[in-house]
Amino acid sequence: MQRGQISIDLIIALIVVIMAAGSMATVLDGYRAGQDKILLENQVRMESLRLSNFITASQAMSDINFYAVEPISKISYKGNLFYPEIIIRNDLNTITVRAIANDMNVDANFGFSRQSSMTPELDLVNNFLVVRNAR
Repeated sequence: MQRGQISIDLIIALIVVIMAAGSMATVLDGYRAGQDKILLENQVRMESLRLSNFITASQAMSDINFYAVEPISKISYKGNLFYPEIIIRNDLNTITVRAIANDMNVDANFGFSRQSSMTPELDLVNNFLVVRNAR
């Protein structure tokens, strides 16, 4: 081997190191995307559970005329804060919280229990969930 000549072993080792680094970068990108989706799903699920528990807990006051208000929390995704879409189905006693962020659409459904005189509704201007009893 002459001076200044690169051996084939060194070239192969460099190619293997470059391929391994590229593979690790691809794996880490997939891992990060998966963690972002899990973070968004958990926030949506917790907000849906919190609001359904609020409606169910309002039954304790079902024998009086009342008006209860619960603020809707913002969802944080990649540095952006936004309000989720809330859908209340009084006929099925379910609440759905939906977050649409970038290319992901995440839904969480929870059921709630209520008296027939109780009416959960949304105040979208102030971002509140309002539960009323009309007795």
